[in-house]
Amino acid sequence: MVESNKNEMEQLKKIFFLGTVNAQYHPMEGIDERLTELLTDFKVTAFRDSKVLEPSKLKDCTVFILYREFNLPALTEDETAALLTYVAEGGALFVLHNGISVQGKSELSQLIGAKFTGHPPYDTLPEIFYHREQPSHPIFTGVSDFKMYDEAYQFEMDSFADKEILLSYDFEGSRVPAGWVRGYGKGRMLYLCCGHNKECFFNTEFSRI
Repeated sequence: MVESNKNEMEQLKKIFFLGTVNAQYHPMEGIDERLTELLTDFKVTAFRDSKVLEPSKLKDCTVFILYREFNLPALTEDETAALLTYVAEGGALFVLHNGISVQGKSELSQLIGAKFTGHPPYDTLPEIFYHREQPSHPIFTGVSDFKMYDEAYQFEMDSFADKEILLSYDFEGSRVPAGWVRGYGKGRMLYLCCGHNKECFFNTEFSRI
């Protein structure tokens, strides 16, 4: 039975989750465990070091989840090239919340399709009402519009990067993009600004996404 379970795990598609341990604002501790609980059809492996971004390692990755902290050094040229190549050759990149920090490399900002510009100041996390802009999109199967205590990220959208806005929230009379998907070469990229802390990943609707 143990050997059978081991073989099943080896056959599962692989998700790589790159986060930051003991981060000032967005620590990965607990989120990695929660993703393992949610994504039972995959083998989730958590990494704390961007050295995972090399072709020999990424070739076995089905989905790469990026949750890297803002105050880290920019990715190296080799790491940047590996991530771009991974997606362009058919990989799936899921950028979560602070994972947009890789915008320090202009090539990766273009891959994501936007730059993070900041969020309004707060003493406690604001309650954000997230609207599904494309309710029939497969990502929202079984999912409704939802509220969650989260950071109200704002962005400068890249007008040259084609994208489909999937999620938004209201701010000062305007709709702010909160999630989008875009193709890149043979691959695809999904960005969701949800996920400031571990508690967010226990929200029912976000967990379904």
